This record gives sequence, structure tokens and C-alpha cells, in this order.
Amino acid sequence: MIALIGMPRSVTTWVAKLLDSHPKTYYVYEPDSESWLSIPQIVESADAEQYKDKVALFLRTIEHSNSLKVKGRLPLFPKSYLSLFDLNFNRALVTFAKLWARVFDLKHASIRFLRPPHGHVTVWKSIESAGRVSAFSQADYQMKIAALVRHPCAVINSELKGEAQKQLSSSTPIYKNWGLFEKLLQSTFAHSQGLTVETLHQVTPVQRLAWPWLIYYTQLQEHDSKENGKVFYHHQFCNQPKDALRQLLEFAGLDFDEQTQQYLHQTTTNHSESYYSTPKYPKVASEAWNSQMQPQEIEAIKQIVMPHIPTELWEQQ
Repeated sequence: MIALIGMPRSVTTWVAKLLDSHPKTYYVYEPDSESWLSIPQIVESADAEQYKDKVALFLRTIEHSNSLKVKGRLPLFPKSYLSLFDLNFNRALVTFAKLWARVFDLKHASIRFLRPPHGHVTVWKSIESAGRVSAFSQADYQMKIAALVRHPCAVINSELKGEAQKQLSSSTPIYKNWGLFEKLLQSTFAHSQGLTVETLHQVTPVQRLAWPWLIYYTQLQEHDSKENGKVFYHHQFCNQPKDALRQLLEFAGLDFDEQTQQYLHQTTTNHSESYYSTPKYPKVASEAWNSQMQPQEIEAIKQIVMPHIPTELWEQQ
């Protein structure tokens, strides 16, 4: 099993679909967004053992979800474990289910009767569990956990852009999500910085969003030194996409299959400005924040994160 975990707006959807394009993988999209995982938003390494049973149960059941959101992410790729008939059956069923859900405005549509995988490698991705990597690691030592980190300015710029375009699902502005902030403030890192809700109330929205990025980053970076974990960076996929993908596949124990190479080429030689689209010119997407953010906003983020991250991460885009 392979987990791809990152923060929101960190291009996890694209990288996860690159893994999904491999003929041996079976892709499960954000199962922790549909199946409630009753563990804290931040799990420190010292506390991970107490959540081991809950997380292990979650991992055992993610393949059995009937959620259309979880199992029906298009495109559906040819797989070594599916016949052409099974593949086309799944494609037709997912297309019909999505149309049905759209017509009847179903928020949590389910889908059944998909041809099941066998002899496969499960890949699942998450943007909700960036603070839980320690719990996942201890629950399944065999699972490979690939963390994906994007430049803080790129993440925050994308979040604010989505807010301005009303692309985000919540009616509460992301920089006023006090429920989430309170959960993140329970982290050891937040305590070490003296962060409080009152502190966050006193800063700008951009500064406020820099702190969750940094809290999640410290959690993901801690796992980089573990045997079953590795941190990958968005700028690697932008500057040298083929090399970056080859390293990710090698970490996952997969070969650089021709079908995956074709999908990489397809998604890096086409560009869409749609907020959630995966085809992007990597360098354009990577550097957009430079021209879209105000210099004082960039400086405000830099002042918060730079004492805690490598200079190379800030300078790479």
C-alpha cells in the first residue's frame, strides 16, 4: 500500500493520478474525507501508538468504500488486473453514476458493482491527514508514505485564489476556520512557538494561513527520516517531472511504465486555468504566485516560515 499525503492545494491530485496511471495500481481518492477517522488532526510520534488499532481498521476498509467520490475519479486507466470488458464496464458505470448524481444533486453518491481489483498495489491520497503521518506509519510499517510539499507562497496564493473565486466547498473563509486552527494549535510545534487563537486573531489572513502550512510541514518533514517515508517537493515535479516521477515510482516499488510516461507527457504539455484541473504547464503553475501576490504578503510569509525551513525550499519554486 502507498499513501500520498500533502496539504490542500499542494498538487496531490495530479501526482496521485500519475501513480494511478500505472497498470498495477488501484487508486482510492481521499477516503478520510468520506469515512470519519476519529483521531486528532495532529498526532505526535509519542502518541501514535494509542491510535494504532483505529488507523489499522481504517486502512483495511478503504478499498471497500462505495463512495463515488472515493472510487470514481476519472480518467480510469487500463489495468493489468482488468480485462478490456471490465475496464469499459467500470468507465460506463462511473460516467452514469456521475450524471445521476449531478441531475439529482447528490452530495454523497455511492457506486456499487465496479469490477474489483486483484493482484494490485493500493494507492490512496489525502489532504486531510498531513498531521497524522506518525499514526499511519506506526499502524502499518509495510505501507510506503510519500509526503508532497509545495512552496508556502504557492499554497497560500492558491487558497486565496480559490476563496476569491468561490471554488472552496466551505462557506467559511479558509482564514477564518477557527475550528481547524484550534486543532492545529494543540501540536507540540505550535506550543513551542507560543501560538494561541488570540495570536492568530491579531495577524493578517496571509500570516494566519502561513502557520497551518508550517505546522503541517513540520509533521511531514519529521517522517522523512523514517524507513517507510519520504518527502517529495512540488518544484521537483515542475523542474524535472520525469526524474521526479521516476524517483517516486522507485520509492513505491513500481517501474516507470510506458502508460505512466504517456500520462505525464499529456498532463505537462497541456494547460488549463480551471482551478481544479490537473493539466498544467508545471513552471507556469509553480511560479504564478510571484506575479499574483503582493511583495508585502510574500515577505510576511517569509518571516514566519524561514526560521524553520531550509533556504533551498524557499528559493525553489
